[in-house]
Amino acid sequence: MATTASNYEVTAEDQQKINYFSRLVTQKADIVEERKKLRKEREKLEDAQMELELLDENDNVHRRIGECYVLVKQAQAMEFLSKEKENVENKLQEAEEKLEKIKDEMDGLKKVLYGKFGSAINLEEEEEEDEAGHS
Repeated sequence: MATTASNYEVTAEDQQKINYFSRLVTQKADIVEERKKLRKEREKLEDAQMELELLDENDNVHRRIGECYVLVKQAQAMEFLSKEKENVENKLQEAEEKLEKIKDEMDGLKKVLYGKFGSAINLEEEEEEDEAGHS
């Protein structure tokens, strides 16, 4: 067993908790980044929907499929965008749920580790720019 400079005994179990906390910090950062991308994607889809709503439903529009564009009716494009937006919304909801679970786990670990080590350990993270959902 190791001893810190402040004479706190760090057990193997403590070290596992600290390592797990570190992994959660990394997972949280990844999910926050994923959430940013999903929000941008949702915004693009909403912009496209607004543009398409200005057209007549019988108008043809270009829809990108892979590397090529095909002409489809406005109504088909709107249907596609609605499904795509629903898919993005579902992924965004999943990301939010994962983020909440991680935050809860981190809070629990903080209580345990700060309870044992007090100010001898620093588990505070730098705030992400998008933490509260704002850019």
